[in-house]
Amino acid sequence: MKKCIIDKKILSLKKEIYMYILVFFLIGALIGYYNIFNEKMDKIISIITNISLVVLLGTMGMKIGSNERIITNLGMIGIKAGILSFVTIIGSLISLLIFAKISGLNNFGNNQGGSTSKKNKSKKKVFDFTSYLMIFSVIFGTILGLMISDIASNLMDKIVMYSLIALLFGIGIDTGSKKTIFKKLKKLGYKIIFIPVFVAIGSIFGAIFASFFIGLTIQEAAAVGAGFGWYSLSGVILTRVHSVSLGSMAFLSNIFRELLTVIILPFVVKYFGNLAAIAPGGATTMDITLPVIKETAGEELVIPAFINGVILSALVPILVPFLINL
Repeated sequence: MKKCIIDKKILSLKKEIYMYILVFFLIGALIGYYNIFNEKMDKIISIITNISLVVLLGTMGMKIGSNERIITNLGMIGIKAGILSFVTIIGSLISLLIFAKISGLNNFGNNQGGSTSKKNKSKKKVFDFTSYLMIFSVIFGTILGLMISDIASNLMDKIVMYSLIALLFGIGIDTGSKKTIFKKLKKLGYKIIFIPVFVAIGSIFGAIFASFFIGLTIQEAAAVGAGFGWYSLSGVILTRVHSVSLGSMAFLSNIFRELLTVIILPFVVKYFGNLAAIAPGGATTMDITLPVIKETAGEELVIPAFINGVILSALVPILVPFLINL
């Protein structure tokens, strides 16, 4: 059995970012809960939050477009990675919907931002201006990244971090100001812990299903699926304990998952309900895709999505090496 050496730099950087995110999210929630800001200030915060979202998604696109590893592996590895990203999202979605149906949570959050009734579904638009703006930001950023391939990676990482901090601060204010959200969260109770469990199960089994069509072993596909969108760590682990090709596939598959989540969330919310918005993003629902979930599914999903991301992020360094070494 090969020994797994986890990149401590990646883990420590992720912990640092998450610490800042959590602190600013909690500060924002307290400010919102106690109505510290007046209405005028709230509007300014909302504008800053929207600008931060555009900057964040644009920078994410730039990181994708300027990354040589992505560009050089967009052949057969890229096609297989794309298939894996799609089936892990579908698997997570199906698994979470089954859990929601069994647990009676299939209507959770649908009174805000949507309804499961046929009448309301037909009236609700798949895309609004914000959805178009988010997708455009990612596409424009990717094209810009392709054109300017020598963009400093450290600079983009800092932009992402500061954008996330501003976003989570704003989201915290929105969440805290909606006091009824905390009452409605009681409906979830202990069931909130099972959301990431079913997302993880669906992601791994979706990848295993895909393995029969893309020439991977069950162990290889399962390990890639257990990346849950955390492309940097899963790619590093599999490169070190297995091969460069599988590490590249994990890297691409999980970064594609993050990108696809931004694009498809409006469809997911319209046709499967607000709770389903948590499934596609995997581990990224505590950072990159959290503001997108908030915009498409509403504030009620913020806390469950954040917890989902925390738990799945903690599982990645455990499950990826375990599954590849089975």
